Amino acid sequence: MSRSTEGRSISATRRMSSTLVNAESKVPGIATTPMRMAQTIRTASRWVQAGAAPSVPHYRRSTLMARPGLVIQFKTKPDTAEQFSDILVAALEHVEAEAGTRPWLTLRAEQDPTVFYLVDLFDDEDARNIHLNGAAAELILGTGGALLAEQPSPVPVTLVIGKAV
Repeated sequence: MSRSTEGRSISATRRMSSTLVNAESKVPGIATTPMRMAQTIRTASRWVQAGAAPSVPHYRRSTLMARPGLVIQFKTKPDTAEQFSDILVAALEHVEAEAGTRPWLTLRAEQDPTVFYLVDLFDDEDARNIHLNGAAAELILGTGGALLAEQPSPVPVTLVIGKAV
């Protein structure tokens, strides 16, 4: 017979703690026992110390990280927002011809429909320069420039990590 702890046997206490962990575990096979939980924590700690995220394979992190990008805010005059939106739609054709620009997104603020955001990611710095001197930029800043209430606010960025980019 097992030793007793507060009226329960040690084996019963182990079974009960294992059951509690199993009930809380949302992923089958992960931390189903106290020993497995400790092993999972040690493994995750090693991944963090090594600089690798457990959910993203190392080879994908290296291809996703350090991609140059651009986020630009545009503020249009209240009566020209729809025209500017049409110019952004027309610019997509030019961007699709650029091999090194992906993704290219235009967003419109829900709280202020005169505010637009353009988000680009590029394969490298050369692709960003080609894009900034390309037909899409000329269309947006040239034709669309007269529709703006203020100068665009470009912010060069670098991708840290993303999904489906």
